[in-house]
Amino acid sequence: MNANQLAAFAAVCDEGSIRAGARALNLSASSITRSLHELEKEALTQLFRRTASGVTVTERGKPLLVYAQRVGAGMDHAMEEIQSMRGETHRRITVAVTPWITMTVLPAAVSRFRARMQDVTIEFVEGLRAVANPLLRQERLDFFVGWDEPAGANPDLTFRPILRTGAAITVRKGHPLAACQSLAELLDLEWLIPIDPPSQGGIMYSLFAKYNLPFPARVNVINSFTFALGLLPESNMAGLFPWPLIEASATRNRLCAVPLREQMNDHVYGIISPAGYPLRAPARQFVECLIEALHAAVSSSDPEIRRVMSSVEMLV
Repeated sequence: MNANQLAAFAAVCDEGSIRAGARALNLSASSITRSLHELEKEALTQLFRRTASGVTVTERGKPLLVYAQRVGAGMDHAMEEIQSMRGETHRRITVAVTPWITMTVLPAAVSRFRARMQDVTIEFVEGLRAVANPLLRQERLDFFVGWDEPAGANPDLTFRPILRTGAAITVRKGHPLAACQSLAELLDLEWLIPIDPPSQGGIMYSLFAKYNLPFPARVNVINSFTFALGLLPESNMAGLFPWPLIEASATRNRLCAVPLREQMNDHVYGIISPAGYPLRAPARQFVECLIEALHAAVSSSDPEIRRVMSSVEMLV
């Protein structure tokens, strides 16, 4: 098994056919076919299937595909580091950012980054674990700004804590239950939770279980926070959101926190990245700019910014 075989396998699976994979690698279809045949022979199993619509990876091939993608991305990153040392400046980073940071300090972080690295292209990805974690494992995402999961949940990812903040049940201003104080009173509401129950949705499952309450029967799953911003202000739905997001949305999106007696645990947010792979220079610089922007917001003289960031405790 060598790098060329893994590159061929990843390209064919990513592009959906042998011909398209060959074009992506600027190789002939026959050479790609030969590499795949050698790889399957060495693996002693079928790695993909040819169908009328193209190529699909088998269940046994999926673990190898993840490894092949990581190897390819690692080689790309190493080449970028070498190019950076030679003074070649055009680079690209891909980052996933949790929604409340996107709505508060991300613009300031980008401005700081642009002052230091003008020629780096930034690709932003929705900050949900269902989106970010697979990309992290494929080395297609430099890092994810999100909150930590229980110890041991993701041994292949590393977590660098940067801040702590809380969360609250959120509804629209004027909601019939906006002033209620009991979680049990909210059971019959229609709820919005992110698509990835092990993360944001997991907080809600844990919250209801903690107080020996059944989980709400009417739940809608969202794969982008944009849906929450569109649905909550115009309906009687409820959701669970971090305090900075609630504060930032209070005026603009007419949202408010429900003053429940039940307490919710704070959560630590940080930088999540693939284990064993150091961040590339542009990604490291972006992280530092983000931390600087967070510190500036927390200590800002602007009362509106201080209100939005009042629940944030910096850990770095």
